[in-house]
Amino acid sequence: MYYKTAWWREKGLNGQIWDPEGPILYTLDDCSSPFVPTSQQGDQARCSSPEHPALMGFLVADNAKDWSKKTRLDRQNAIALQYAKLFKCQEALDYIEYVEHDWNAEEFIGGGCVDIPKI
Repeated sequence: MYYKTAWWREKGLNGQIWDPEGPILYTLDDCSSPFVPTSQQGDQARCSSPEHPALMGFLVADNAKDWSKKTRLDRQNAIALQYAKLFKCQEALDYIEYVEHDWNAEEFIGGGCVDIPKI
């Protein structure tokens, strides 16, 4: 999900979540600059490419298969709500773009490798 600002960094968060309840199991900050801790934020808390701050999340295993049966809008809304809940921030609902890719639908791949252990 793309946002106008990297609000999670502005709040001193690293943009990562781990949530076995889902739909997203794992999310990370997809800005191109490294995360800077709250104590050192200042101007460095911004993404080096501020016009494209994003959070990237992964739906994995059977959960991914189940969610792929739902509509894109259902996934989009559920993910935004999950981010708002876990980051305790309504700004997560104010995304400007949502992009997804279903690796299970790839003819020659049959799913994407994800280095996340099964819970």
